[in-house]
Amino acid sequence: MRQQIFALLIWLHNAHCFQTSTTTNNIQSVSDPLGQKGCVVHFRQSNKLSFAALTNSPDCVAYGSFSSWESQPSYFAQLRVSLYDTGAFDDQLKMRAAGYLEGYLSAESLSDHAYNVRSWLQSNRNGAKNVIKWLVMQDAWIRDHVQQVRKSSPTGDESHTASGSRSGNDIEKRQSEARYWEAISLVLSQLDGILEGYNSRRHAEAGNGFHFEEVTKEDLLIINALGDLGDLLPMFNETTMKVTTRDLTKLSPIEAWHALATSGHCSVLVKVKGDLTDLFVGHVTWTDYYAMVRIYKHYNFSGLQYKHALNKLISMSSYPGAVSSIDDFYIIGAPSHLVVTETTNPVLDERLFGLVTHRAPISYHRVFAANLLSSSGEEWVEWAQMYPSGTYNNQYMVIDLKRFSPGEELKPGLLMVLELMPGLAKYGDLTHELEHGYFPSYNIPYFKDIYKWSGFLAVTDKLTSYGAEYSKVVRGLNYQLTPRAKIFRRDAGAIDDLEALKRVLRSNSWGPDNYTNNEVFGTICARGDLDPVNPTPYGCLDAKVTSYSMAMAMRADAVSGPSREHGLPAFSWSKAASFATGSHRGMPDVFDGRFDLQEP
Repeated sequence: MRQQIFALLIWLHNAHCFQTSTTTNNIQSVSDPLGQKGCVVHFRQSNKLSFAALTNSPDCVAYGSFSSWESQPSYFAQLRVSLYDTGAFDDQLKMRAAGYLEGYLSAESLSDHAYNVRSWLQSNRNGAKNVIKWLVMQDAWIRDHVQQVRKSSPTGDESHTASGSRSGNDIEKRQSEARYWEAISLVLSQLDGILEGYNSRRHAEAGNGFHFEEVTKEDLLIINALGDLGDLLPMFNETTMKVTTRDLTKLSPIEAWHALATSGHCSVLVKVKGDLTDLFVGHVTWTDYYAMVRIYKHYNFSGLQYKHALNKLISMSSYPGAVSSIDDFYIIGAPSHLVVTETTNPVLDERLFGLVTHRAPISYHRVFAANLLSSSGEEWVEWAQMYPSGTYNNQYMVIDLKRFSPGEELKPGLLMVLELMPGLAKYGDLTHELEHGYFPSYNIPYFKDIYKWSGFLAVTDKLTSYGAEYSKVVRGLNYQLTPRAKIFRRDAGAIDDLEALKRVLRSNSWGPDNYTNNEVFGTICARGDLDPVNPTPYGCLDAKVTSYSMAMAMRADAVSGPSREHGLPAFSWSKAASFATGSHRGMPDVFDGRFDLQEP
């Protein structure tokens, strides 16, 4: 009866909002700069969730707020989602409610982003039908596997078995696997909730003259696998931009350079001050401009009861509908205090695609589990490489802030680096690299085993045999000689504060800077739209930076949009005539935003 009365109160409250507001939803205007907030209520008899513009009811499972990009100087929308710390609801329901709230509050952004992604796939990738089929199979497999693990996972006190014994080791392994798959079950519930919340908002708005796109389960799978698509599309020949050995050797030097430059994603710099009194981390994302509907997300999952859920406070740059960063850029709060970021290494040996499998977690599953379970950088890289699918093959950098003490010598484990390729993973403690001041990342493998395995060495040897006209491409494949390596080497030493880091990470002086080989994509923060020969809506479209003290407080400065450093004009869709017809719903026409503080 109490829930029936409460449901009536929710209906009356929302009806009042409809009647007294001239807006198109039951909270505030979709574009209201003050944003939207509320909670998710669970009805036990029907097991249904509902949004309420309330935050203090015992029937609320999750609560939070959303502010659209129009109200943010950075053009990053803001999402905050928290779980109530109560034992009245199980963890699966809590994560479903967290997703529901996100899907409901950010529905307009998700509608726009889903439309843009769908248009991008249909126009440039033949609809990616085989990729979608693969993702559906992968999703079905992982849900089934989670249930199988739950049925077979060990119970009881592991202390009853002697540590180090064969049976003890087997049980420890099974318990470790059970923790991993339970973490993945939580993110699956969150994903389900996003679609449920989105559809609830879409249906609620249908009668108010406000249109949201239909977003299917397949759409949401694609959005969350956008990083994995970098490997899946060429694997299924559903892209015209391939960078395998066979494809590159058929291209002219200019075509080969362009293909390689647009195959990698992102630039990263990890930097310590000369006196070791501070540490800086910065990341810029490279991808197609269709993806510039951005949300900076702050999750507080403190309400989870799962005893192995160690890290419940996570902030990240992200996209509508995505349960991971995808960039990636995470700041993980207490108790572990980690910063996690990455750049992507392309697969150049097409034979490796034969090792890709849908019977494994893909990127957003792996990273969620590692973020939730890890107490250190060492644990993070071990969790993240445990069950590789062979997709989204990144160089992950994990900075363990607990291993940094301002003004003191660097402690082992401060910087752990993991590189993935289909069939091979390599990780190590690279803190010694920071002893020299910095560690850069720019889409070329650091570990020699990965460099060779991925096909970089074979492509380099092949193109070298073609003569001097391919020398620029060959240098671009060299870890030490590629343009971004040289620019970081030259400029990193002068970085003494966040403002200097911002300037370096957003640098785009490809014309006057001979370190760039006079190439648009030879810069730290490339702008393909400015290429005088072949302008393309691809390049660096944001920046996120943090320092030691800021990261300890889960804070970062961020900006969305292509670089405007060195006097470059702000990117404008209406002025980009050659590709302005590309879908860019939900974005500003002119990206003239500025860095702004992101905090929980």
